[in-house]
Amino acid sequence: MARESESVRHAGGRFASVLDAGDAASHYVPDNEFYSVVAAILRETDWTEPWLVGLLSFHVFNVIVALFARRHSTFQATYFCVLMVLAYSTEHLNKWAVDNWQQFSAKAYFDVHGLFISTVFAGPLLLTSLLFVVVWMKTAADLLVKVKRAELRTRARAARSDGAQTAAGASSAGSGSQSIATNAESKKSQ
Repeated sequence: MARESESVRHAGGRFASVLDAGDAASHYVPDNEFYSVVAAILRETDWTEPWLVGLLSFHVFNVIVALFARRHSTFQATYFCVLMVLAYSTEHLNKWAVDNWQQFSAKAYFDVHGLFISTVFAGPLLLTSLLFVVVWMKTAADLLVKVKRAELRTRARAARSDGAQTAAGASSAGSGSQSIATNAESKKSQ
């Protein structure tokens, strides 16, 4: 276990050895193995380091912003784009961190494959972005229901007014013919 933890911390463990094998078929990592490597990384990380505390605070802040910005679609779209740009820049950030980890960290967490940074930086960003997408889908569903109800109300009003006009037209047509007959009789009697 200690040997596996050491290799996970410094070289990405079994995940890195699979990727180092070279051929395209060796890049497949079974889900259970991937999750065990990620769990080992999370277990071996010293979460009291200031930069990791700041990173966790940043992710909590992102989730809070996503929850409180539910009714501000322009802000949501802008913030979503910012999160996507940050997730996209993960590869470049990892390259920098591999070379300069001594400046901000006590341990060399970063590997050339980017498993650590994907786990603690890009993964939470993508989950927060997914939260935005879920909020947008709920908003779209609510709007669809609202539009459909308005359409049904409009159809019901139109049907009632058409029914009332048809009934009024039929009764006025009937009373109109009666009034014509009454007028003709009154002219005869005069």
